[in-house]
Amino acid sequence: MFKRSVVLLLIFIIGISMLGALFIAPKVKQSKLVSHDKIAIVYVDGMIVGGRGQVGLFTEGGGTDALIRQLHTARDDESVKAIILRINSPGGTVPASQEVGEELKKIRATGKPVITSMADMAASGGYWLAACTDKIYANPSTITGSLGVYT
Repeated sequence: MFKRSVVLLLIFIIGISMLGALFIAPKVKQSKLVSHDKIAIVYVDGMIVGGRGQVGLFTEGGGTDALIRQLHTARDDESVKAIILRINSPGGTVPASQEVGEELKKIRATGKPVITSMADMAASGGYWLAACTDKIYANPSTITGSLGVYT
């Protein structure tokens, strides 16, 4: 008898919650349509390579196609007032890093600020991208730079 009462109480609570969600859901959808000033965060994770990137057993992503597409979306969205480039990369190929770097320079030329936030590592090509932005923030323990920078 006690178990049945608990089950009925749970069903009642779930039913009331679902009814409440039906009335709240339209308001949530409606509020998402209102455009406010935004900051876009674009992640650069892993090796920076051209095209669609590489997906393997120990590597994933880093393709410039998706990265540049995200940058263009943030650039073209008038509600985005600034872009944060969150870099966690050991670097990558020179052409891929240069290609993304040029896109960052074009975005900056439009007047939209681009700020770098370095994670665990922003070395080589990752540092190259950071150098193409307006401002760089890094933790004291972030591994950054490259062989050329150290020499």
